[in-house]
Parts: sequence; C-alpha cells; structure tokens
Amino acid sequence: MESEPEKSVLDFLRENLANYRNWFKRPMPDQKSTELEADPPAGAAAKVPEPLVESDVEAQQAPISEASEIQTPVEIQSAAGMARVTITVELPLGTLLILTIHAEADGKTSVDKQYRLTPPSARPILQPYPSGLRLRLEKLLAPVNVIAGQPERVLLTAAIVIYLFVIGSRLADFPIYFFGDEAIQAVFAERLINNNWISVNADGIPIYVEAAGNRWTPLISMYIHAIAIELFGKSIFVTRFTTGLIGMLGAISVSLILKKIFNRPIWWSGMLIMLSMPAWFLHTRTAFETVISTGFYGLFLLFYLLYRTHSPKYLFGAIIFGAAVFYSYSNSQAVLLVLAGLLFLSDVHYHWENRKTVLQGLVLLLVMAIPFIIFRINEPDAIATHLRAVNSYLVQDIPLSTKIQTFTEKYLYGLSPQYWTLANTKDLIRHRMLGFAQISGWAYLLMLAGVVIALRRVREPAYRAVLLAALATPVGAATLDVSITRVLSFVVPASILAGLGLSWVREKIPAHIPRWIFDIGTLLILSLISLRLLNIALTQGPLWASDYGLYGLQYGAKQIFRDTIPEYLAGDPDNGIYISSTWANGTDIFISYFVAPQERSRVQMFGIENALQEKVQFGPKHYFILTTPEYQKAVDSNFFKEIRVDKIINYPNDQPGFYIVQLTYADNIDQIFAAQEEALNRPVEGEVTIDGQLAKVIYSRIDAGQLKDMFDSDFFTLMRGAEANPFLLDIIFPEARTLSKFIGDFSMMDFTITFTLYPPGNGAPVTYEASQRNVTIDAHVEVIFDRGPAQVQRIRLEIKNLLVVDKANIHLREIQFLP
Repeated sequence: MESEPEKSVLDFLRENLANYRNWFKRPMPDQKSTELEADPPAGAAAKVPEPLVESDVEAQQAPISEASEIQTPVEIQSAAGMARVTITVELPLGTLLILTIHAEADGKTSVDKQYRLTPPSARPILQPYPSGLRLRLEKLLAPVNVIAGQPERVLLTAAIVIYLFVIGSRLADFPIYFFGDEAIQAVFAERLINNNWISVNADGIPIYVEAAGNRWTPLISMYIHAIAIELFGKSIFVTRFTTGLIGMLGAISVSLILKKIFNRPIWWSGMLIMLSMPAWFLHTRTAFETVISTGFYGLFLLFYLLYRTHSPKYLFGAIIFGAAVFYSYSNSQAVLLVLAGLLFLSDVHYHWENRKTVLQGLVLLLVMAIPFIIFRINEPDAIATHLRAVNSYLVQDIPLSTKIQTFTEKYLYGLSPQYWTLANTKDLIRHRMLGFAQISGWAYLLMLAGVVIALRRVREPAYRAVLLAALATPVGAATLDVSITRVLSFVVPASILAGLGLSWVREKIPAHIPRWIFDIGTLLILSLISLRLLNIALTQGPLWASDYGLYGLQYGAKQIFRDTIPEYLAGDPDNGIYISSTWANGTDIFISYFVAPQERSRVQMFGIENALQEKVQFGPKHYFILTTPEYQKAVDSNFFKEIRVDKIINYPNDQPGFYIVQLTYADNIDQIFAAQEEALNRPVEGEVTIDGQLAKVIYSRIDAGQLKDMFDSDFFTLMRGAEANPFLLDIIFPEARTLSKFIGDFSMMDFTITFTLYPPGNGAPVTYEASQRNVTIDAHVEVIFDRGPAQVQRIRLEIKNLLVVDKANIHLREIQFLP
C-alpha cells in the first residue's frame, strides 16, 4: 500500500488555519490569542525561533518581548511519520507578530518561511461553514482578508486614490486659464526631443534655457515632459498631469517621513493634509515648474532624513534630488543652497563621523554640478542680468542697510500667518482661490502644534531638519518679492509639522475610543475637504474674477487654440488666422503648443493695432480674433467699411470675450494712413533731467516707455519709438557744457547714428557719424567727440534702422554724455 504523500508546513497551515481567519476573531478586552499550527517533516526537532524584531517596526506596536509567555510545544503528536506542533501565543491587542518557521529533515531544509501577523479587532469575515464550502470561500476571499489585516495599507490606498482623483478630475477645466508658462514646458520638451535630448539652446548648455530676454533659467522639467510627450502625446491634461504626478512625489515624501522618520501611526494622512492646502491644491493642477520643484524638495528632505537617521548611504539620494530641486526652478536655487548650508552646520558631527561617505557624496555632487559649471562658463553674467531684468532691489543703487532691511521684511512676511492664513490680495488672482487662505486655518493650527513638538525635541536631528526646511523656503522670494509660486515649497515642511500635530491629537483621544475610529474619520474628513475644494473650484472658480484679460485670469488659450482654430483651419486650406496678443503673457507660445507644424504658417499673432498702424494685405479668407476692447476700437475707427462678426467666444460669465471677424478697409484707406503718418512723424516737445540739468528735448513720438527711461542709468528700462525712421532726439541744454564722449545702448539692429553738435551762439556745428552692421546682440555704441566744439549748447541725434526701409520701432535703452 502506497504511503500518504508527505505534507509541508504550508499545506497544513492552508488546510487547518483557513488562511488568515484567526486574524479576524473578536479579541478579549486586553489581549489577543493567535494560534498557529505547523507540521514539520519527520525527524525535525521541535524548536521555537528567536523573535525577529525589524528596525522599521513602528514604536507604537508592542514588541514581541511584551507578549505573554510563549508556551511550546503544547502538544506533540506523531502519526504516519508526521509530527504536529501546536504553538500558542498570548499577545496584547494590536501586537505585530513575526513568525519564522524553519524545518529540517535528514539534514535537508524543507520549509523556511516568515509571516507577519497583526490581529485586528474585527469579527471574522467568514463564519463557520461546512468544511469544503468554507475552504472554497476562504480561498476566494483570501485577498480581502489580507487587505483587512493591514489597515494602514487600506488607508494609504484610499488616500492615493483620492489624491489622484482630485488632481486629475477635469484637469483642463480648472484652472480655467492655460498659461504660457505652462505651455512652454512642453514646447521646450519638443525642442529637446528634436535636438537629441541634449539642450534647447544654440550653445549646447544642458538643462538651462533662455525663457525670456536676458532671463536664463534651469528647466529640468522639460526632460520629464519630453518623456510624457513621447509616451502620451501633447495635451493640456498630459502636460498638467505630468507635473502633478511629480508634485505628488513630494506629498508621498511627506507621508513617508511621518512613517519612516517619526514613526507616526497616522503617517498616510500626510499627503492628504498637503492636498487639502488650497495653495497646493490649486497649483498641483497646473504645469508650473514650481510644482515639480516642490515635489523634488520633498524627496530631498526625505532622503536627507533617511541619511541622518537610518543609513549614511541615503546621502547619495539626497544629493541627486537636491540637484533636481536646484535645476527645476531658478528661485529654488537659493532655497536649496541655504538649506544645504544649514543642514551641514546642524549635523556637522554626524557628517564627520561618516566622512568617507560624505567624500564620495562630494564626488557625486561635482558630477551633478556639471550643467551649472557649463552654464556659468558660457553665460558668466546671466545671474546678475536676470536680477536686473526682474528689477531685484539687490542690484539697485540703494544703501546696504536698506537692502538688509528689505530682505528681512520680505523674509518674515513669507513665514507669517498674515501671508499664509489670510485670504490675501497680494498674490495674483490666478494664483489663489478666492475666499481661501493659502493654508486653511485648521491645518495651520496643526502645523503650529507640530512646531511646538519639534521645538521641544529640537536636539533630535529629524525635528531640527524639518524646522530648517521650513525656515529656508522664503529665502529666494525675499530677494525679489513674496508670491505663492516662489514659496510653494513651504507646504512640504508645513504638512510634515501638521502631521505631527495630528498625531498628537490622536494620542490625546480617550483610551476607550478605538483608534481605528479616529483613523477612518481622519481619512473621511481630509478626503471631504479635498473633494470640497475640487467642487468649489470647478463650479465657482470660473467666476472668481471679472477680469479675464492680461491682468486677470488670462482666459482663452484652450477656447481659442484648441476649440476654435482647428475648425477654421480644417474648413478651408486657404483660411488664415490672425490672433490678438494682448490678453495673455507669451501668447506666441500657444501656436507652437497647439498648432501642428505644417499649419503654423497659417496662424499669426497680429493685433488690431497692426492693422491700424499700417495697411495690411488681407482677403476674404482671413479671420481676426480680437478681444472685446480691440473689437470696439476697430468699430470706432474710420479705417474699415465692413467688420463682419463670424463668431463670438464668451467668457465664463457669458460676456463677450473674443470676436472672430473679417475686415474690409475703407475705400479711402490710403489717405487715412497718409494723414496718420504725417501726424506720427511730427516731433513733440518735452523736458528731461540730464546730469542734474533740466533740458528741453524735441523728439519723435514714442509708443512705449518714457523719455526719462533713456537717462536713468538703468539698462533694463526701455523707450520705444512709434514709427519714425530715423528717430529724432534733439536736446537743448540750459547751459553750454563740455561733451567729450557719447555712450548709447539700443536694441539689436543694424544702424547709423548722426550726431550734430551746436556751440553756443551762431558757431558752426560739428557732425559725427557711427554705424554698425550685422548686429546679433543689443547694440552698444561709443563715440568720441574729438573735433569739438569745446562747449555744446545743443546736440541732435538721428538714429536710423538700416534693416527697415520705411517705418521702424527703434528701441533706446540708455544714453550718456560724458564731459
């Protein structure tokens, strides 16, 4: 007769313990009994393994050593060459039990398994059934049992689902604008793909881009968007959701910090706390690079804390994600450098103890710095020029004490409850939720509780690091001015501190109230807060402001470029579209983002002012998209005999936002333009202070800037001539003066400047001329007046753009007359 096949321990557990049924038995008031049975192979010695305690077991979980006495074996029975071992362990309620089974027979290991069992307090999901039916049902519901036995994973899964739903729902509908700074991420990404993933600039500098004139910025986000475009194509949803997912890494980092560093039982709530902050909720649904920077900021802080509290090897991750912060947003560079310096000083002894790892990290840091080194070599003046371009007070000619005072005031404001907890009007309407503070009051109170906890334990490196991370965030903004995009990374340490505060509240609830009630209630409340924000944003957000133009919400990119222009382009291959550029920043970017390359020649940025300044050749298949003020200006002018409205695009408040029209010039349009040109070329008279003297000036009309902008010693203030070519500048000094040299800065153009210097009285004037051709950058001119006259009463300049035959907008930045 054949012997019965030998059963393994796993077979016995599966058949006799019905998977995890014992996890769900109702516990006694103060203890939980967990019974496991195992059948080792014949001949194996009955043995109780040493309790295994892992380093990541949370502090609130009772260690095995706190359990009641382990009694084994209770009974040993032998049948058919098999030994049955019954192990009974009495554990306090909620204790984590880690059981390692190791069985040998004849010197060979047949079983070597480890189980982690955390008995909850729920009733068993499965009640006793007839054996066969019970086993089948238990097998079917085993995944449910596993999930129910790990409530933290259930709560975390629910938090992730809520987070993704909130940041992804109707993403193209809110915010109602699609900003040029969002579109530029994908536009640069496409250029990067076309340039073999190296760079988007002619100098081959990786990561850095010249986002605007004289404004270089790091933009590592374009590499991320390039991957998204290759995988999913280009759309508002893809662009925004890609940014939101990277930002989500920062929120997940908050939760992991609460779990791995601070051992808080409600660690999973950190990401929902962050999501429920209006500042983060709003911006994580956009494609602004500050969101990606904040995501990397959270990862940097996570890995640094792991380095400081778990293993020195995490330093390499901190360096990598620190570099990601540095290269993701120009404002974040100052924040990261200051925080790195503070952390170095704060933990200098720990760094010295792990100096071998730190030295290896410095090598990695040098590698990460290569793009910055290349950038500085190629553009040595870029940082100073950027500060001048944004008119930072740091480069203004004011006393050092004033700069320090200004920095201190702005820095403190960036940390103040006044900024974070009040529905401020300082931030632009498109960067705030009307009626909401950037951080809700309840979250700010929890954060303050976390601050108190951290201050009490400030000697511990983890608490100290989180406080330093919060203190560093306003540094970059304080060099210019505080705005939410510049201080958005503050929500990372703020959420960690709020999580500490929430855990403190959990500890204070009465002992007779089960903690799972608090945990589920927290999940529901935080989820409802986030969902409420979503509902308000989608239903009320479109009406938060009545100004939908340049200084308001800048509404229209999606409605014009995605929903309207394709229809006109597909309607007739000869149709051409001319779009106003006055309603948003960087509107030309939208052509590259929305319009297919083969169709872009049919779409141009062209406002009504262009059609009113010079005669434009357009026909019956040319359509103009005008804002309401532009449309009214065209109607009020006498330039057109017919303005046919083809379509109106309304704002969310149902008021006309854009008119799509066809224009027909008046029959006498040539005479109208001739009269207008004569009036524009007629010089005007004014006064300006030059070197402390109030001088009379006769000059050609200007259409941007002011006369004084040429003499304010500021390269970045600009005056632009309306149309005159050459541009006339005739200066009469109140007193004759010595002039030995002229210095001038102009926009990029090939030019000739004629100088006529008049002495006092009726003396003969002296003429000079300067020319430059093939100019590729802003023009700088220096002319020495070495032929007199000795004293100059009047100087006349005629500046001609050689690249334009007739009309030209000549830009003048700065003019100096040296004695």
